[in-house]
Amino acid sequence: MAFVMAPKRRMVSVSLSMWVVLSLVGCGGSTQDVSSDQDIDLISVLKSRSEAASRVRPFDSISDVLANTRYRVAGQPPRPLTEAVVVGRFTDSTAGRGFSVTGEDAPAGDEVDFEDPDALWRTVHASLEVEEVISGSLESSNTLVGLALNPDVPLDEVSADLKAMGRVVVFLHRTPVFAYDPSVYGILLDGGLLGTLAGDAIRLPILDDSEESALLSGAATLDHLRRAAERPDVVVEVDRNGQARDEK
Repeated sequence: MAFVMAPKRRMVSVSLSMWVVLSLVGCGGSTQDVSSDQDIDLISVLKSRSEAASRVRPFDSISDVLANTRYRVAGQPPRPLTEAVVVGRFTDSTAGRGFSVTGEDAPAGDEVDFEDPDALWRTVHASLEVEEVISGSLESSNTLVGLALNPDVPLDEVSADLKAMGRVVVFLHRTPVFAYDPSVYGILLDGGLLGTLAGDAIRLPILDDSEESALLSGAATLDHLRRAAERPDVVVEVDRNGQARDEK
C-alpha cells in the first residue's frame, strides 16, 4: 500500500502523563475494540479514549486556552496552551507512525513501521484546510493535525469520518506524541478539543456531557471565541499538579 514506510525503529520519549493517555489507546481494557472489517465511528473511538483518561486541567473554558492567556508552571516562562485555534475542514488523511512499547510500564514508545503487527498504537496525519485563525498563528493554511489511535482503526474510515465533520474548530498545540515530525500539531486535551460546528455554535462531541458543558460556558459560539481573543493578556500561575492558582 502507498503509505507503507521503509522499516526503521527509533525511540521517541514520551512524558509519563502522556504515556498514561496513550496506554488507553494501545494496551488497556478501556480501549474500544475495533476489528479491521468493522465500520468505525471516529468520534466514538476518540470519545472512549477521552472518557477513560484521567486529567487535571488549569482552565475552565475554551476561551482560557487562547493565545492571550499564558500559563506559568513552577516559575517557568509563561506560555499559552495552544499554538493556534482555527476553523477549517479536514481534506485528507495519511499514515503517520506506528509505536510499540518495550516493557509493560515503559514511559516511552519505540517507533516502528506503520503496519508493524507489534504496533500498540498508530498515528494518523490529517490535512486541515484552515479558513480562519481565531487565535495564535500558523505558517500555512494547509496544516497537518495528528491523531493517536488504536492500531486496528482503518485509515480510510478515519479519513472519511474527518471529512464528514464539515467545518470544525480545532485547538492546536505541540505534544511529544508527534515530536518525530515538527510539522504535525496535536489537539488539546488528547484530541478532546476537536469541535464540530452547527452554523456558529460549537460542540465538543468527544468530551462527556458535563465537561463539554463546563468548557462551553460563556464560549459556546465562534463569535464568543473571537471576542475572547481580543481580551487583554493575562498570566495564570499553575502549580506542579496542574491546578491554576491565580491570575495576573
